[in-house]
Amino acid sequence: MNQNDVFDSLMYFKPFLKYNLVQDHLRIMGKYPDFKNDYSKNRQDNENIDVVENICMTLAAGLETTKLNGKDLDELLFLLIEDRLFDSFLYKLDATSIVPNDPGSIKNALKKWGAPEQNVILEGLAQKATVENFVIVGYRINESDSFRILLLDKNLITIKEKNKDPEYVVYATLIEFDFKRDLIHIRIKDVDKIESSATEVRTQEGRIERTLKFIDSLKPTVSYKKISNFRTSLFNLEEHVLQPKRDTARSKLVHFQPHINDFSNLIDSKFPTEHENDVTTSDYISNTVLAIISSSLNLEQLGDVVGIKFRNQRTEDNSSFAEVSISDKGFKCISTDKLYWSNLATLLEQRKIEFLKIGTVIPSGFIDANLELKIDTAHIRLNLSSRGKPDDGKKRPSDEKYNDFVDYLLPFIQ
Repeated sequence: MNQNDVFDSLMYFKPFLKYNLVQDHLRIMGKYPDFKNDYSKNRQDNENIDVVENICMTLAAGLETTKLNGKDLDELLFLLIEDRLFDSFLYKLDATSIVPNDPGSIKNALKKWGAPEQNVILEGLAQKATVENFVIVGYRINESDSFRILLLDKNLITIKEKNKDPEYVVYATLIEFDFKRDLIHIRIKDVDKIESSATEVRTQEGRIERTLKFIDSLKPTVSYKKISNFRTSLFNLEEHVLQPKRDTARSKLVHFQPHINDFSNLIDSKFPTEHENDVTTSDYISNTVLAIISSSLNLEQLGDVVGIKFRNQRTEDNSSFAEVSISDKGFKCISTDKLYWSNLATLLEQRKIEFLKIGTVIPSGFIDANLELKIDTAHIRLNLSSRGKPDDGKKRPSDEKYNDFVDYLLPFIQ
C-alpha cells in the first residue's frame, strides 16, 4: 500500500482513532517516538485539520518514512480496536475440536475459517466475505489460553454524529475463544450512531444474532451455551459485596431485635402471610429499622454496587411484576441509601437481579461497569465515561481492565 492508500484505509477506522489512545499505545509499544512532533507539525501547517485526519496522515507518513513499519501499524490498530469494544456478550464454551495447546490446530482452524494469511488488518479489508457478510481481517493467539478473531462488516456503515455530516466507517466485532475460562466473548461497539434500516446492522440484537450464526457455521466447529441464569449470578455478586456492609449495620440492631420479634409475631397472628426463601415478617420490619440505622453509618462512600434493578414477581407469568430501581447519582454504594434497605426483603425473596452497576477498583484500576441479562445471556458493558471519582488510576476502560473484571466476575457465573 502506498501512503495515500494507507491514509484512505485508516480513515475508515475513525471510531477507534483517539489521539490520546494512539499516543499511549505507541509509547507502551516503544514505537514512533516522533509521532507527537509530526502530528503537531501537521497542525501548524493546517490549523483547521481534523484530529482523525491528522492521526491518519501522521501514521501514513510515519509508515512511508519507516518511522513505523507495517507490523507496528497493524499491532497499533488491533490494540486501538480492542480498547473501544466494551459491549461484551458472554457464552459458555461447550465443546470444540480445536486443541488449545496445539498452535497448529488453531492455525489450521483459522485457515479453514477464512482468516487472512498475512494477518494484517488493512490488507484484510480486501478479503472475501464469509457467513453473514463478515470479513476476518486479523487474529491474535495468546498461547494456549485463548485466541481472538477480528471481524468487519464487508460493507461500510453510515454513522451520523450530532451536528456533523454522515460518514462511512468500518464496524468491528471481536470474538475471543477463551479456553482458560471456558468462555466465548463477543465484543462490539455501541450502535447508537448507526444510520441503517436493517436491524442486523443498527441493533445489538441483530449484530449478536449474526455473530452467533457466523460461529455456528465454523468448521472446525465450536459449540456454546447461553449463560441464561445470569440474574442469579448477579444476586450472588451483590450478596458478596453488600452482605458485609449489612452485617455492620445489623450489629447495631441487636438491642432492638427482641422487640421486633414480638411485634412481628403479633402481626403474623393477625395477618398470616407466606414469604419465600425463609424471609420472615421480622426480616421486613428489621430492614425498615436498618434503613434508619444505615443512614447514620459510613458504609463506604465510593464504589462497589452503585445501581441495582430487581423485580417482585407476582405470579408465574413473567410479564406480571413490580420493579425496584435504585441508582446513586453520586456514585456512592447503595448500602448508604434507605431505598436499598427498605426493599431488601423483597430482593432476598426473589434472589434475582435484572441489572447491576459496579464501580470499584480492580488490579488494573478503577472500573465502571453495567451488568445484565440481555439477549438471553450475560452482558457486560464497561462505560467509556464515568461519574465515579477514584482516588487513584484512570477511569478510562481498557482491554486489561476488561480482562481483570471478567476474572472478578467469573466466580459468580454459574
